[in-house]
Amino acid sequence: MDAVLLDFMRHLRKRYAPTTYDRTFWEIGHFERFLTGKKKDLYRITKRDLETYLLSMNCGYETKHRRLDTLRHLYEYLKVPENPAAEIHMRSFRRTGLFREPNWKAVSDVLSRMEKPRTELELRNRLIFELLYGSGIRRTELTRLNIEDVDLVSGTMRVLGKGYKMRMVPVTAAAAAVYRRYCLVRHASRGPLFISHCGRRLLPGSINLICKTKIGIRPHLLRHACASHMLKNGCDIRHIQELLGHNDLTTTQIYTHTDKKELGVMLSRMHPRSAHHLAVAKVVQRV
Repeated sequence: MDAVLLDFMRHLRKRYAPTTYDRTFWEIGHFERFLTGKKKDLYRITKRDLETYLLSMNCGYETKHRRLDTLRHLYEYLKVPENPAAEIHMRSFRRTGLFREPNWKAVSDVLSRMEKPRTELELRNRLIFELLYGSGIRRTELTRLNIEDVDLVSGTMRVLGKGYKMRMVPVTAAAAAVYRRYCLVRHASRGPLFISHCGRRLLPGSINLICKTKIGIRPHLLRHACASHMLKNGCDIRHIQELLGHNDLTTTQIYTHTDKKELGVMLSRMHPRSAHHLAVAKVVQRV
């Protein structure tokens, strides 16, 4: 990769989560190949050139929107007199589909299948499930965990999150019990918590594969289920925000959306002008 583009990627390394950084690195590399193929100079690119690049991509609107944001950021970093990417205006993108978290039955089915783990790998997979669903951590945070990060006395674990920010996250009693058994089988007190059968630290892609083949629910959906189920059980949204490690409360609100049907049920039960409350009021008046 060109030295200037490498400098830009170094600039982003401490600002982005590893998965975001890897994706951006690939996107910048793809843009560089476009420039080479068209024999275009990085500093003399025009708005029309960037439009040609975006139109040539065989991908969805969301991906093109993100690529354009990356290019805007790149040319801001290069401090060119006129940012060609800033001249392109795409209609604003807003995700309309909400995450559909697994319901309690789906979670119970997983627990039934993984109820009696016997081998080291079965215990590992059960612990992966317990921490993703029980503590709501991200898959990358899960892979960064070391055995010594878990403190069973305080019932917490140190989690290295986005931007390499450390936070303390509570551990459920169920996860703590599986953790004890897993460490006994591992005969280890330090080092990576989750390892492969070869003894190497698991990568985020490995967590995806385990969740797909052994658990049946994607890692991010388990995180989402943790937040949503806690909210439905009456947990304050700010506590959920702290648990998930969100800087902005609006991010937490996206994760913990309330189903419209459920909202209607709650309205009929809780609002003072609902049919239920009006009926009770009439009975009180008669008495």
